[in-house]
This record gives sequence, C-alpha cells and structure tokens, in this order.
Amino acid sequence: MFNLTLTNKIRSSLVVIGLLGMSASVQADTLPTADVISSIEQNISMQTQEMMAAAKREFILSIQTQLAETVVELGDTADAEPASQDKQIALNEE
Repeated sequence: MFNLTLTNKIRSSLVVIGLLGMSASVQADTLPTADVISSIEQNISMQTQEMMAAAKREFILSIQTQLAETVVELGDTADAEPASQDKQIALNEE
C-alpha cells in the first residue's frame, strides 16, 4: 500500500515537473524560473506531508494489530493455565 502510494506520488510529480519543464521551455521569456521552482517545492512538500501521514497511519495500524495479537495470546495462555492447574490438583488428590 505504502509503495503503491509512493509510486503514484512520484509518478505524478514527474508528470507535473515534465509539464512545467515543457511550459518553461516554450515560454522561457514569459515564465520566471522562481515561480516554477516555487511550484515544484510546494508540490514536493505537499506530497511529502501526504506520504508521512500515510506512513504514520500504517505504523499505528501495525502497532494496534500487534497489540491485539499479544492480548489474544495472553488471554489464551491465561485460560490454559487454570485448566492445567485443575488437572494437577485432581492428580494430587487421587
């Protein structure tokens, strides 16, 4: 998921940069380079923020999944211990 998102963001950045580059070469006299660079910086900044947010969401979901699995394992272990203790008590009484 993260790799797919990253690939799409990079692909769209390259398309935007390519279009801006073609536009800049066609209208070199009318389009200042500072505006193009500013636009590229803003685009990269927005995409970086989106990727960081996606990575954060995936990280949090991963931690929640691991925590849930640990709780289930502990619950299973806690359920199994009393049963084995009951068997030990029954064997000792005989």
